[in-house]
Amino acid sequence: MRGLVGSHQIAVIGAGMAGLTAARDLQAAGLDVVIFEKSRGVGGRMSTRRMDALAFDHGAQYMTVRGAYFAELLKSSALADAVAPWGPKDAGRFVGTPSMNALPRALAAGLTVQTERTVKALERVGDGWRLDCAEGRDERLFDAVLLTAPAAQTLALLPADSELRGPVEHVRYAPCWTVMLSFDTASSAAIPDSQRPLSGPIAWAARNSRKPGRDSSPENWVIHATAEWTRAHLQDPAPQVIADLLAAFREITGHIAEPTIRVGHRWLYALVEQSAGVDHLWSPAMRVGAAGDWCIGPRVEAAVESGHALALSVIKTLLPKG
Repeated sequence: MRGLVGSHQIAVIGAGMAGLTAARDLQAAGLDVVIFEKSRGVGGRMSTRRMDALAFDHGAQYMTVRGAYFAELLKSSALADAVAPWGPKDAGRFVGTPSMNALPRALAAGLTVQTERTVKALERVGDGWRLDCAEGRDERLFDAVLLTAPAAQTLALLPADSELRGPVEHVRYAPCWTVMLSFDTASSAAIPDSQRPLSGPIAWAARNSRKPGRDSSPENWVIHATAEWTRAHLQDPAPQVIADLLAAFREITGHIAEPTIRVGHRWLYALVEQSAGVDHLWSPAMRVGAAGDWCIGPRVEAAVESGHALALSVIKTLLPKG
């Protein structure tokens, strides 16, 4: 262990909700944290797809709040303006405003985030770690590495002799085809803003443009296919998927207008079907840990709680007591 508070350098792999939460907690405790994110921005599945002046929440659609930590986090002055309730008062749904990725962007404020940095391997150097990135090796020596990417990507980075591999190997995800539609002609106001059909290929459809803080015109919809349908059509070309889900959308809504924008996106790691069964993973001896919604279950709050739990374990290991 090298030095006192502030001298420890921690690498966090992934800038989703788990990684950002862990980094935020660690930095608040006085540790130096660097986040490595392979994408251009933060948020992971709390993402927003932008096309010209339009924005679609094509990943996580909303959040629920069940525990005290997440509730207090959302009430903090730094995040209060990035979240708003959505839907009926008794629904307990919250969304980021003016888009779902507003919340992770607010969480990332003040953190060191290196985007478009893809970590390929971890290299043990003495009692620390160096990161081999697709863009070049990072020469810094980190005291600990926290993996918060989806389980399959986390497993690929875990050392071969790590005892953490077992729980990660049990994680299973459902894939999801997502279709984004924009219409110049508005649909009937009588159509519910969100729907979960009891049958058919659509698991969820939401009028994205009616969420808080969004532009109401043009009208935008986000459609998520069921896991079963997605698996059966996983390799279908996007135009065919869009046509099939548009036809199903018309059946459940009666909205027959032709969309001006139609875009498909395939999520391979969309929804946790089988979790690791623990709230986080941490090896004090190796100083390698992992967190994500895949540890607990398929909720945004689960990712936050997992990242928080991992940060507490790291702090307990690295910081002197008293």
